[in-house]
Amino acid sequence: MTLCALSSVALGEQLPEFISAEHAKEVSNWLVQHAGYRLATADDCKCEDDLRTIRVGDDNAIRPPEPHYEPYYAVGDFDGDGKEDTAFIVVPTRPEGRFLIVVILSSNRHAMQREIKQQYGVAGVGIFTASSVPRKPYRTNLYWGAFGSEGEQVVVPLANTSRSPDGLFP
Repeated sequence: MTLCALSSVALGEQLPEFISAEHAKEVSNWLVQHAGYRLATADDCKCEDDLRTIRVGDDNAIRPPEPHYEPYYAVGDFDGDGKEDTAFIVVPTRPEGRFLIVVILSSNRHAMQREIKQQYGVAGVGIFTASSVPRKPYRTNLYWGAFGSEGEQVVVPLANTSRSPDGLFP
């Protein structure tokens, strides 16, 4: 009976190789506890041209090429504590659910998740990072949105606070 509630990761399926070894256990644990979701992958994006532009670059690219970019996985210091955190997008295994952005902080606080009220799923969207302005605490800003857009910031509380200022995360 217990096995029925476990995700496919718990049943022996390997995580994609883009998940770093240092974050694999955290990601696997989250998926085991939320069996109604699976990791989103580049196949879900249906955005081969956008991914090629980001990974290889072109004459119109604003940022330098990121050969290892994955649209639904990012690492950075999202809460400004000086340690690497991880963020990933999961999609429901049932069609009626909404996708989630999950942020796991290295400061050992619980995983935070934000339900995205987007009707059409993850096709054509991704998560992106950008370094904050050079002031303390230094942190990596996390954004999500359609390729070619400015995106929307995912507000992650700083390490010395318990809640995000806009209530996006508990």
